[in-house]
Amino acid sequence: MLALKEKSDKEMVQYNMELKNIRRTLEHDRKLKEFMTVKAQEREMDEESLARKRKKDAAEKAEKAEEAITTYEQAFEKIREVTSIQDTDNSLKDLLKLRIRTSPCSIM
Repeated sequence: MLALKEKSDKEMVQYNMELKNIRRTLEHDRKLKEFMTVKAQEREMDEESLARKRKKDAAEKAEKAEEAITTYEQAFEKIREVTSIQDTDNSLKDLLKLRIRTSPCSIM
């Protein structure tokens, strides 16, 4: 009888250890799942903010390009007024020829 009681006690201790191990594993898995969910949400938010930033940068780049075009058009209009040349292709070719002749590389 005493042997049966000792065997029962050992089995109970082993059962409690296994149960404790299983609970610890379950708790670890729950925490891991929670962590991975938070990480996935952070990445999703990062991707969304990155997409917004790219869109904003593209809009700013387009705006700067538009400003540059406007500036060039204004400068070209002033050149036309000063030189009284109406044909833009010829005036542009003349300016490029003048620049080539006066550039330091062509002097050598």
